[in-house]
Amino acid sequence: MDDFSAKLRYLWSTTRAPDGGPWSTRKVAAAMAAASGGRVTISHTHVANLLNGVENDPRLSFVAMLTVVFDAPEDYFVCGAISEIARTMAAEGARSS
Repeated sequence: MDDFSAKLRYLWSTTRAPDGGPWSTRKVAAAMAAASGGRVTISHTHVANLLNGVENDPRLSFVAMLTVVFDAPEDYFVCGAISEIARTMAAEGARSS
C-alpha cells in the first residue's frame, strides 16, 4: 500500500462523516465537491482508487480538498513525500554520474 493510501485510510478510519456516520466513497466525493463550491469534482470510484492505492498520484486539488474534508493539516499528505522524492532523485543522480 502506498503512503498516500495509508494516510487516507488513517483519516477515513479515525474521523466521521458530517452526518456522524462512517465515511463512504460517495460521501467523500460529495464533501469534496461541496467544500470546493463545486469547483473540484471527483467520482466515488476515483476516491475508492485513491483509498485502495490503485491510483497514487492525485491532483493537487484533490489533495487540498481531502485535507479540508478530513480537517487535516495542509501538509498531511505531502509531508515526508517531498523528502522521499528528493532522496530518490539524488540517489538516481549519483548513480548516473
